[in-house]
Amino acid sequence: LNQEFDNLDDVYTFYNCYALHKGFGVRKSSSSKSSATGELIWKKFVCDKASWRVKNKEKVDGSEAVSRCRETRDGCMTSLNVRWRKHGKWVVTGFVEEHCHTLDTPRRAGKHRSIVSHKSSAAKDLMEQLHTCGMGPSVIAKAINIMGNITDISTDHVINHLRKHRMNNIGIEDYLVAMHFTQQMRLDSNSYFTAEYESDGTLRSMFWVDARSREEYFVFSDVIVFYVTYKTTKFMMPFASFTGVNHHKQSESIISFFDGFDSNTHLPEFVEQYDRALMSRRQAEERKNYWTMTSNPKLITRFPFEQAAAGCYTAIMFKLFQADLHESLSCWYEMVRNQDAITKYIAGLCDEDKRKWWTIVYDESECVTLKCECVKFETEGYLCRHTLDIMQERHITVILEQYMLKRWTIRAKYTMDAGVSTSNVSENNVTPIMEWGLTTLFTKAAHKASSSTATYNEYHSWLNGFMGKFNELRLTDNQFVPSVGVRSEVGSIVISSDMHGISIRDPQVVRTKGRPKIAS
Repeated sequence: LNQEFDNLDDVYTFYNCYALHKGFGVRKSSSSKSSATGELIWKKFVCDKASWRVKNKEKVDGSEAVSRCRETRDGCMTSLNVRWRKHGKWVVTGFVEEHCHTLDTPRRAGKHRSIVSHKSSAAKDLMEQLHTCGMGPSVIAKAINIMGNITDISTDHVINHLRKHRMNNIGIEDYLVAMHFTQQMRLDSNSYFTAEYESDGTLRSMFWVDARSREEYFVFSDVIVFYVTYKTTKFMMPFASFTGVNHHKQSESIISFFDGFDSNTHLPEFVEQYDRALMSRRQAEERKNYWTMTSNPKLITRFPFEQAAAGCYTAIMFKLFQADLHESLSCWYEMVRNQDAITKYIAGLCDEDKRKWWTIVYDESECVTLKCECVKFETEGYLCRHTLDIMQERHITVILEQYMLKRWTIRAKYTMDAGVSTSNVSENNVTPIMEWGLTTLFTKAAHKASSSTATYNEYHSWLNGFMGKFNELRLTDNQFVPSVGVRSEVGSIVISSDMHGISIRDPQVVRTKGRPKIAS
């Protein structure tokens, strides 16, 4: 008696543990609320054999209906009563220990519904926690079963519980995602998020790009893939990703990360998995960078241009280049025509029909150029075996600068200009990319200026002076729309990235027959 607990869950847990030790099950019984506040102030827990079941209803002919359920109660009086006290604790005010039936062994007591359900409650909490860490249903089930002190569960149990958990959160998916992206923008101003909504607040579209992706666009923007073949959501809204290829020929496509997702996947869960997918790919890229910069590739020839390529290309690219160099050693060539500064050759593998050989044009009229009919350089960005064969014939010792694409080199992300080209841009046609490049420059300056009070004050004073002159000149640009929201469209409204006070509604769930449709 007089033992105190913080809440009723703690009381129930305590009494369940006691019941397991003694050999009986527990059931929640009667309670009472305050007449003044309507809040619960008294609760009773009893043995699961307490009281008696209500008698069966009589049939029309007056005879008693036969119950198909076995009688499990015998009027046991064992109980635990707790009452809410003003100091904020639940206090034990009554306890009856004696039972009127035989108690079970601890092993058999573990089969009582209260014990099993209590363990299941702990298991459900653990399922949700492990799921947020990225574990799949089968892995979660194995992890919980290995622990042994909760309960045995199957993969289906995990799937069913997570489905119910998601259903309880329907209606707030878009709000959670919008707040997540807005928070990311606050953490890094170079990230970008915008959303488009209908006039009633229903989501129409979302667009998100993180700062790292925007930076890499300046270096690897020559290859962009707009991928829209993911399955649609339950709102019939497709997920479309912009992907590219880095200097390790590593595609940023992350389809395999979403194999376990379908149209019923909770949107915040999908976004979390997408973030983890990006992080995994970037960690892989960092490992490749480290491996490339700390290892020395094996050379297969004594050609100077092979050694130069080994010091410039990434490890993956050098392997591809070296494979063509190796093939070039088995190539033969013939001169077809030599006129002024232009020489035309045909080249191919020595055991190959000459009709399958390719034409190579060597031109030294202005600067040395080599152009092969197989167009490997134009399509893949490095020299083909036929061109390398002619380079050997012409005693060219280096790879000409125009054929060493910086995007395939080790230092592609560090040596290429991170600024934005303004060539071929009219005086008033400033693009969003140019605006972002200027923002990035100011952000870097702000970080450096904040290294000390003196540099901060100097930079702050200079910036105020600059803004004053800027305002005096009234330099404006009517062609550029700042990225603070989305442009107004017919039937839509502009929502700022700052989502405070905005009521966001999920789109209407669309029911379709058959298998989920594929976005197109």
